[in-house]
Amino acid sequence: MKRHIRDIFKGFAYILLYVVGQEIAVFFLSFYFSFQSAMENPDAMSTEAGMMQMMEDVTARILEAQGPLLMIAFLITMLVLTVFFRARGKRLREEVWAMPVRITMLWPVVLLGASLALVTCYLISVIPWPEEMLATYETLYANTVDTSVLTFFVTVLFAPILEEVIFRGLAFTRFCRVMPPMAALLLSAVIFGAFHGALIWMIYAIIGGAAMTLVYMKYRSLYASILMHMVFNVVGGYLVTLIVTPSAAVDLLILGAAAAVLAGVSLYLLRVPYEKLAPKKKGEIVE
Repeated sequence: MKRHIRDIFKGFAYILLYVVGQEIAVFFLSFYFSFQSAMENPDAMSTEAGMMQMMEDVTARILEAQGPLLMIAFLITMLVLTVFFRARGKRLREEVWAMPVRITMLWPVVLLGASLALVTCYLISVIPWPEEMLATYETLYANTVDTSVLTFFVTVLFAPILEEVIFRGLAFTRFCRVMPPMAALLLSAVIFGAFHGALIWMIYAIIGGAAMTLVYMKYRSLYASILMHMVFNVVGGYLVTLIVTPSAAVDLLILGAAAAVLAGVSLYLLRVPYEKLAPKKKGEIVE
């Protein structure tokens, strides 16, 4: 029982570290933008109205600086994890099962990530969401949209690495020690989705998180789920806006093709022997 409690605690502790890393990043940016605002308008700090306006400006700048914020959070969290495991005589790569995979067998992961992102986006778009919920989603999206090169690379490269390390490599594997794999999958996916704010984003993230966990279990390597996460973010966050057309018939055709690819690749991965996916046997993630 004590070991079970310890493993559950570890899983949530790693997730808490993910939160703390982002809060530290917000603190650094808040300090920087506050200092910048004070230098630009020193008289604002002399009145209550001026202070309130400065706080609003700082908040707005933080929302617009998603790229730097996520980059700082990534560096802090990965540094803490690396130092923590090295201090215990362990390696982060081994703790999260970042094991070798056959590069030539990663094509199903790419197709799975792209097709799942398309199907999920299309299905979510046709749901008659309440206007208030849709307005909240659109407001959050407008506040966080950033087309800078840094934000693009953070979204499709660094964020997937960090989130897969935390939610699949560390939290999911610890949850698996005290509950059935599917229960651990559901728990980690729901928590992962909860960090995405609006309900629409949460549903999208829960579906993606569950699929990435299945890929992680199938390949027995975090590299596979990281790659799928990257493709999922590129297609769902950027390319889907270019693919959607004014024609309902064309959109339906694209949805059908994506669904067919999703089903076909899923069946293939269910049938393919694990030995074809990795260069050598690595044991089981779920013991």
